[in-house]
Amino acid sequence: MLDSSFDWSAGMRGSFTWADYLVFVGMLVASLAIGIFYAIKSRNKANDEFLLGSRSLSCFPVSMSLLASYISAILVLGGPSEAYYHGVQWWVICAGQFALPLSAVVF
Repeated sequence: MLDSSFDWSAGMRGSFTWADYLVFVGMLVASLAIGIFYAIKSRNKANDEFLLGSRSLSCFPVSMSLLASYISAILVLGGPSEAYYHGVQWWVICAGQFALPLSAVVF
């Protein structure tokens, strides 16, 4: 049971100081500047060259990109809670995910 004398809102006012705004605006400006710089620098490249990486990527970066897309933050954060709430049923789902690449290689 929660203690009613504890003040949950203490120290959580939700207001920015001038330093917070300065860091926030600085990060937005830096991100915008990087985007504009690379948009101007690589303006003459074709869409195929951009989308396919000039077909010069090796197997490792492509596989890491696919792995990062496949194992998303939702699985990393939601997986433990699903295992807690649903128990052994979660392992059946995980076994299916491991069987998927095996069946892709075999068939």
